Amino acid sequence: VMVWILPLQIFLVISLFDYHQVTGVWVRHWWSLPSMAYFRGLFCAPGTANTLCNVPVGGGNFFPNGTEFNFSNESMWCDLVYNATNCTEIRDEAQQDMLFFSYLFYNTNGGWGLLLVILLL
Repeated sequence: VMVWILPLQIFLVISLFDYHQVTGVWVRHWWSLPSMAYFRGLFCAPGTANTLCNVPVGGGNFFPNGTEFNFSNESMWCDLVYNATNCTEIRDEAQQDMLFFSYLFYNTNGGWGLLLVILLL
């Protein structure tokens, strides 16, 4: 009776695997945007989610208050905005943690989906 759902189930299971590393690109390039604030709060060191952990890729073009400035690199951003030198390390560690849990989530759901496909056969 449930055989009609099998092709859809197989398609959805296949789409769970991140073949092209899209998640890594998404995390890296969207990290400093407001839409990632929840994830920064989860994975950044306590008290750094909207400060040191929020360094934009390549330094970005703006101060956090919106003032335009061309930062030549992330270290320059960190130094001028927070008078610190460890922003990139803090951000990179948080991003690695997020990627680990994201891939764990995807692969767990993919495995569960494969099990369901096998059960439907």
